[in-house]
Amino acid sequence: MDAWSVLLVLGLVCVASSARTLRVPVFEEVGERIGLRKYTLAPNKTEFKLENKYWGMSLCDVNRDGRYEMILGNHGDGLEFWWADKNDNYEFQSPGLYRRDIHGTACADLDNDGDLDVIVTRGGRNGKAPGTGLILEGLPPRDFQKLEEGGGEKFGLGEQFIRGRSAAFFDATGKGDLDLLYVNRRIPGTVDDIHLFYENMGDGRFAERKLGFELTNSAWFSLVDYNEDGYMDIILMLLTSIELWRGTGRFSFVKGRGYGPLHG
Repeated sequence: MDAWSVLLVLGLVCVASSARTLRVPVFEEVGERIGLRKYTLAPNKTEFKLENKYWGMSLCDVNRDGRYEMILGNHGDGLEFWWADKNDNYEFQSPGLYRRDIHGTACADLDNDGDLDVIVTRGGRNGKAPGTGLILEGLPPRDFQKLEEGGGEKFGLGEQFIRGRSAAFFDATGKGDLDLLYVNRRIPGTVDDIHLFYENMGDGRFAERKLGFELTNSAWFSLVDYNEDGYMDIILMLLTSIELWRGTGRFSFVKGRGYGPLHG
């Protein structure tokens, strides 16, 4: 038996040994028990409407009671809030804001008042009617106030008409403040920047910054410190490929190369 065969046999033995001792996690469906309704087809329906699909869920302790709320963008039926109570059950609330074409959500304390606020992105009818993202200002204990048109100006978040998809708050520089990223779809017939990035100035206001990938036609992303240098990197998901953009810690990103399947 040659060396490669010996290694193969040893590898199979190790795998078999691990399989005998591996503890497989067991999950239990508890949604209905804790108040999360399960969507089922009505008796006279044979299929769900394509528009009724969920995008961009956020888990965040909105009212600072130590329990995570769930915020869901229902593409066909508006925004949904699921409030957690002291018994770890959930109560449904529909804010009744902009009933269709909701996509991403993100939570942060925009005005430093101790209560979380929510950014909500809108699709804009396949780009035919783009709109600025909604800003919901948290009002304790369980309420929100929608900022009217132009209301984002007090945070430095101007009226940006976009075909919204994903949004997230993250610390781009390691200084401890949460900056804001919008990743959007291109509006048909335009050549303008697609994505938006705002630096948190630390005083309840934001300032727009350039990213480096404003024109990359992506709609979804993930955040990870890929090279463990202390700065968040961005993985952009395109329709047929993915790209890695490395954070520099200076409010800019550089397209990565030499990362195996993430080649730029």
